[in-house]
Amino acid sequence: MKLRVLSCFLLVLLPLAAAAREDAPRTRTEYYSAYVSVDAAGRVTGAEMLGDVPRAVRNLLQDTARKVEFEPARKGGVPVPSRTSLTLKMSLEQAGNGDYFARVVDVGGGSVAFDKRRRVPFPGIAASAGYGAGVLVRLSIRADGKVDMANSRIERVALARHGKPSDDAARRESFEKAVLRAVAKWTFAVEEVDGQPLATRVLVPVSFCPQASCADWPIDVLSAADARPAPQDADVQLARPREPAPDTKQAP
Repeated sequence: MKLRVLSCFLLVLLPLAAAAREDAPRTRTEYYSAYVSVDAAGRVTGAEMLGDVPRAVRNLLQDTARKVEFEPARKGGVPVPSRTSLTLKMSLEQAGNGDYFARVVDVGGGSVAFDKRRRVPFPGIAASAGYGAGVLVRLSIRADGKVDMANSRIERVALARHGKPSDDAARRESFEKAVLRAVAKWTFAVEEVDGQPLATRVLVPVSFCPQASCADWPIDVLSAADARPAPQDADVQLARPREPAPDTKQAP
């Protein structure tokens, strides 16, 4: 089977080798993180992918990240170089004959990127009883990328059982404890402004789904604006992607 990749930003067609599966979904979505260097004019001067990225799409994703234009970071109101993260959303659509078309459908800036993240264990009793949860945790991230647990906390929890809202305090607490134990071991890709690593604060959602996929268990506790890290230094503004012009057209 061949996987053909079409970027709506680069208009590139790329062949990939993949294993055929009759039961593969017709459409699926993958998310990747890029760490980019941005100059004081808002131009991307370098990009590297974070985490496990298939070799055949790595160059495509990096080239897409390099095409993004930014509002540059500012320190004391003055534009300065920076390093920040992007999230690239890729859609894979079955095209027949075992082929898939893939394209980068969205690039988001300012979302937190992980250097290392351990899975959050699902509380066993809660899982067997049909509970699921969306947990939003507010993290204070030090300049070395590690989590400052003394200044981090659970922001809110949406709890459900068999798809219906629940207020079971014991189950809620079990999800909160599972999240706090896990995030203490996470490390993050550090925001840099004018050559200096920066301490930030960020909200991170963690979803617990009682079945294999969260697609049928939508517990949303995070808005798009929440996902952007905020500098702990009030004199600093982080770089962010510029909005495209209203008449800009992208390939389907």
